[in-house]
Amino acid sequence: IMEINVFAPIALTRAVLPSMLQQDQGRVVFISSVAGYVATPHRSTYAASKHAINGFADALRAETHATGVDVTLVCPGYVRSEISTSAMTGTGQAQGYEDAVNAAGMDTVAAARTIVAGIAKRRREVHVGGKEVLAIYLKRWVPGLLARIIPGQAPS
Repeated sequence: IMEINVFAPIALTRAVLPSMLQQDQGRVVFISSVAGYVATPHRSTYAASKHAINGFADALRAETHATGVDVTLVCPGYVRSEISTSAMTGTGQAQGYEDAVNAAGMDTVAAARTIVAGIAKRRREVHVGGKEVLAIYLKRWVPGLLARIIPGQAPS
């Protein structure tokens, strides 16, 4: 998970960033998750990888602020996809079924349109999904309340 979600985006960024800086233009887009702000039960490694890419994106944005290179962080919530079917369990095996929250999530086409629109508008962050996106704001403004809510939010 760390190789795919953290080390690969960092390596790709390091490969293309010098050219972007030389041209004084470009946009680096990272795909994170609401889990990059708010971890839920049974997704610790996934959440750790997304927290890491959030930190990298924030640092890169700060380092390139005086250049023509912009950074966008995309944070999807629940999207109807097969991500939880392929998610690894504690034994290292694929879960093999779709979580109910993902199955009820945002349509992939609608999510893609929201992401593309956010990138086109040069947004620093694009939050995609339903009510779960509110957790990002709860984490910032009322973390104690969120801490009481999250333990009951294990995927089903």
